[in-house]
Amino acid sequence: RAGDAEAAEHLGVMYETGSGVRRSEAEAAYWYGRAAQAGRRQSQYAYAQFLENGSGITKDEAAALHWYLSAASQGHLGAVANLAAMLATGRGTAQDRLSAYRVLLWAKEQRGQDSRQPQVAASLEAIGAGLRGTDRKAATPLEPRELQARLGPAKKVAQK
Repeated sequence: RAGDAEAAEHLGVMYETGSGVRRSEAEAAYWYGRAAQAGRRQSQYAYAQFLENGSGITKDEAAALHWYLSAASQGHLGAVANLAAMLATGRGTAQDRLSAYRVLLWAKEQRGQDSRQPQVAASLEAIGAGLRGTDRKAATPLEPRELQARLGPAKKVAQK
C-alpha cells in the first residue's frame, strides 16, 4: 500500500508547513510516523527529528536514533549525519564515537550528488578529530544496516 504511505508522508509535510491546513507539529509527527512505519525514508528522517526534539510528540532520543538508523540504512545522508552526531554524543544510546566515525566513512563513499554530502564531510572531520590517530587510521566504513543489526529495529509508531 505504497500510495497510503506516500499520502501519509504528504500529510506530514502539509501539517509541518501549514500548507492547506492549520500547522500542527502533533499532526505532522503522527503522519510522518505512519509513513515511517511503512518504510518511507524521508518520513523516517522527519519522524526522527520530531522525536529527537520533542516537537509535537514526546521526546524520545532512543526512538529517534532508531528512526535515523532506518532512514540511513536506505541511504538518507542527512539521517547518517544525525545518527553519527547522536552516537558521538551518547544521545539515545551509549556513546560510540568510533561507530559514528565509521558510519560517516560509509556515507562519504556513497556516490550520490546528495546536497547533504558537505554535512557528512564536516561531521566526519569533527568526530574524527576526537578519535586517537590509530583508531581513525584503522577505521573501516560501517554500513548502517550492520549497525541496525546490532542495535535492533526501530520502535513501533505511537497511535492516536
